[in-house]
Amino acid sequence: MVDSPSIAMADTATMGVGVPSRFDPPAQPAGSPVSLLREEVELSKLSIERDKLKLELTQLEGGALSAAQLKERVKNDRKKSALELRRLQRENREAGEKGRLELRKLRSEARNTSWSQWFELGKVCVPAISILASVWVAFNSIHYQRDKDRSVEVSQQLVHFQDRITATSSDNQPDRIKQRNAIAAVRSLGKDAIPSLLANMDLGHGEEIWPALEAAILELNEQTSLREQIRRQVLSSIKYVALRPNIPHLKRHVALWRECLRQYETDDKLFFAHAKKLAENLADYLHQQIESNRTKFVDGADKQELLTTINKLR
Repeated sequence: MVDSPSIAMADTATMGVGVPSRFDPPAQPAGSPVSLLREEVELSKLSIERDKLKLELTQLEGGALSAAQLKERVKNDRKKSALELRRLQRENREAGEKGRLELRKLRSEARNTSWSQWFELGKVCVPAISILASVWVAFNSIHYQRDKDRSVEVSQQLVHFQDRITATSSDNQPDRIKQRNAIAAVRSLGKDAIPSLLANMDLGHGEEIWPALEAAILELNEQTSLREQIRRQVLSSIKYVALRPNIPHLKRHVALWRECLRQYETDDKLFFAHAKKLAENLADYLHQQIESNRTKFVDGADKQELLTTINKLR
């Protein structure tokens, strides 16, 4: 329905056609020129009104179409706004998550700050320690191999020494020259030669070789670093010989010990007192063993001679 003033006016004008009015001019006869002109004017008015109605209807239809488009546009704008809102919310969540991650990272770094210096120091020290460990292992390997080679060499020289000190001449007599040369050569072994020299003092090499053996031991005894080993082994030999007993060998060992004490007394008073005290303790121990008859003797004379020799340790 169209409620327009122009349409109402058109209806009024249409309804008044052919209706006499007091304002109308006097009626003219049908077919007169005036009547025809009047009819044409009325038709023109109706045509104009009809055109106006069509134009207004077209405008109204265009306005209704614009309203539908506006509604669709509003709907589309709402969709776009919803999508934009969801995008903004997603970005907001991502930004919040990123902020929380950064905060946790900063807190973790703050906690680890006290350890970071040690960690950096460890990164520097670990390679250095690895290098030092490698050097230490290599050094120990070289040292072990050197000691092993030294042990083999010493063993070979001691075997050679023993072969030469027991060598005999063509007439099956001890070769004194080879024996003396062997004793002179074995001195270069230092501490490794001490057990062999003391052991050969208990062998029947004769009066000509014993002085050479004693001289070799006393020469080694001049070295301060070897004195403790010589002291220990000489007193051990005395103990062993006294309990066998073998009085001639015991006398030689006691004489050797007294010469060692003279060297200690000359240049090492403190070690002299220590060695003398140990020798006195050994003498007391041997006296107890002899008096308790734990050692076999030929007769009383041998026992007395043995005790007299042991007393020289005091």
